[in-house]
Order: sequence, then structure tokens, then C-alpha cells
Amino acid sequence: MNEVVEKVWLDIDNRLYLSNPAVETENLSNGVYRLEMDPFERMYLTRVFEKFTFDYKVYGLETAFVERVVKTYANTKGNLGILLNGVRGTGKTVSSKIIANSLDQPVIIVDTPFNGTVDFLSAIPQNITIFLDEYEKTFKESSEMLTIMDGVLNSDYRRVFLLTTNDLFVERNLLQRPSRVRYMKSFEDLSPKIVEEIVDDYLIHPQFKQDMLKFVSCLELITVDVVKAIIQETNIHEESPYDFADLFNIKKNTGKIDLYMLDEKGKRTPFLKNVNVYPRPKFNKDDMDGCWVEISNTYIGEITDVLSATAVTIKPKNRYGAPLGFNKPITLEFEAAETRHFNYMFGVPDGEDSNEPLIGEKVLELINKADNATDAEIKKYDFTIDGFDVTSLKSSKLKTAKRKPAGTSRLAAAEQSAPTAVMIN
Repeated sequence: MNEVVEKVWLDIDNRLYLSNPAVETENLSNGVYRLEMDPFERMYLTRVFEKFTFDYKVYGLETAFVERVVKTYANTKGNLGILLNGVRGTGKTVSSKIIANSLDQPVIIVDTPFNGTVDFLSAIPQNITIFLDEYEKTFKESSEMLTIMDGVLNSDYRRVFLLTTNDLFVERNLLQRPSRVRYMKSFEDLSPKIVEEIVDDYLIHPQFKQDMLKFVSCLELITVDVVKAIIQETNIHEESPYDFADLFNIKKNTGKIDLYMLDEKGKRTPFLKNVNVYPRPKFNKDDMDGCWVEISNTYIGEITDVLSATAVTIKPKNRYGAPLGFNKPITLEFEAAETRHFNYMFGVPDGEDSNEPLIGEKVLELINKADNATDAEIKKYDFTIDGFDVTSLKSSKLKTAKRKPAGTSRLAAAEQSAPTAVMIN
């Protein structure tokens, strides 16, 4: 038998409502709430979670960024705005939820632009976090969202605004306005390390791992959802992603890259033109150290340092301890290639020899030769271009050179042998 709850009179603005007994509390306890409105246009909060939780593994945690936001909030006064933008599946919403949990105060999800929202949020007598996920969909008129942000400035309590957008769109009235939005972070393609971590977690046919990593690296969009879907297809059909590439709903990145070698003074020397590379030039030191580098599907070495988003230092590939292609670390800068190069349209600029191969072409040639060489040949011959002395590369034919004996100086070895830009004939 159901227990009968005795109703009470609830007085709201001199209006009496017959209602169930209410429990009064001065402050919201920490938790996640959603802003809603009843049929009588009265706004209220529904508690939906104790905190944000994740029933899946979270990849690419932005720990440093989360800690920065929390530290800034603890050491400043007034409101704080954070905007995270990027396509779906790149981690922006997950990062927002982790920030919300870390701030240790009530979180209010605002996903409908009710009339009176500003007054309601301003009247809450404590510090709160206001979460507007995909705000460009909820607030199609940017003035509505800005009104909320500016309206609560009159509150005696602090407000943290967490905004996300899928469309890589940033309202112009938020740009260069740190009083509204202090932090603006873009989430782009997954890094190679994260992709490999996902592959290791979900791929049940390890013989396709290398194909999977190469295939994903050539996609126009690399998100957790995309990578998992490709892995699932491979797991179901037990085939390389290249076998179903023409059927799968993904788009390959057709952009090519120009590579330049940088010396200690930053001078650029053309290395290779209009090639496919892995990884893409969006380098991040936390994710890229130790990542391998491929040019036109040829592995040339491993990243040892990230100098910028487009420049890295690479140590050479080696076999039996012998470096291949080049004999010491080099710095390469990656630059988007033009669809059509000027030298193809208007001829070769004065002073440039169109028949002279670029340094990178010779490096790839040496590495490919070494890959097909015997163990004895690897130990006997030098498959590197020594120091990339461009002036020594004018010969159209590379000669073989024996690897210098241990203890022999490079200068002495050079005097005893043919030029060190070599390959086996």
C-alpha cells in the first residue's frame, strides 16, 4: 500500500500552490545540474549527476591545460571563461567535463535559451560553473549567449563559463576579450601516439597494425570515433584498411608537403617537394618524441626533438648500428605544398638545375638500397650522405664507399675513399 504524502501550501510571490513538502537548502551541493523550465515558465534545476563520469577510456588527457585553468581560477577574482573548439571526437567536451569536475563547485548545464536565464543564473548565491556544450547550436543568435556572460557580471559570486563548439567557429565578440574568455583552445587531429594507443587497445588482428597506423595518418579527419570505426571494420572482416578504403565513409588527406632542412642558423635548404609524410606537421613535444617519420612510405628515422609545430629533429634509421640515409640527426621543417608548383607552370627559376635531384631524393634512394642490401653489405658499405654537403652532391652518379674502420677519423676516411654520398651499384 502506497504511503500518502500530505500536501502543503507553497507560497511563491504571493501565489499559493498545493505541493508536496519541500526540503530547503541554502546552497547547492557540488554536482551537475541541468537548467529547465516547467509549464508555468518557472525555472528550476534538476540534479543529473554527482559529477561527470566516463564509462570508457579517455584518450589524450589535457592534464597540463586542466591544471592551468584550476590554478588560474584559484589565484584570480571575477569570472573566468574557457572556450574549446574543434570537430566532434577530438576531446574538447571530455576536457570540459574534467575541468568542471576539477573546479569542485556546482555545474549547471545550459542547453536551452530560456527567457529569464540571465536573471536566474545571476541570482544563485554561490560560485558556480556554467557549462554550454556546442553553444553555437543552443544559442543561434550570439547575442543571447553574450547576454548571459555579461549579465552575470552583476553577481556577487564568481562564474566559470565552459563553452564548446564543433564548427571551429569563434564568435568575433569573444576574440581578444580575456575578460569574457581567458582561454581559447583548439582540438584537432589525434596525435600519432594516441592513435597507436587506441590501435593497441582495440585491434585484435595485430598483423594489420602498421597498415592501420599508415592508413589513419593519411585521413583528412582523425578522431577517436573514426579510428575506432576503422579498427572495428578490420576486426570484423580480418583485412587491412586498404582493402576497404574505397567503400568506407572516410576522406583521405590529399595535401602534400614540402620539406626543408634547417642548419644551425635557420637557413633552409630544399629537402623534398610535394610528398606524403607521416606524421602530419602539427607537432607537439609531449606527443611526438620517439615517433617515427615516413616520407613517401619510407621510414627515415625517429623524432628526438620538437622545435615547433612544423619543425622536428630526426635521428637516422639504423641497421646493425649503422645509420642509413644520413649519419647524424637533421632538422626538417614541414610546409604545405602548393597544388601546382611555379616551376611546373612557368619553368625553372634562373640558377636552378632542374635535373639535379634534391637531397631528400638521394636519402630515400640510399635507405631503399640499404633495405634491400645483405647483412654483409650493410656492415661493409656506407649508405649515408655525409653531413649533407650540398656542394659535394653535384655528381649525377653516386659511388659506393666502404664504411670507415673503427678509430679512423672521418677526414682520413674521406681521403681514402670515394665521396661518402654512396650506394651499391
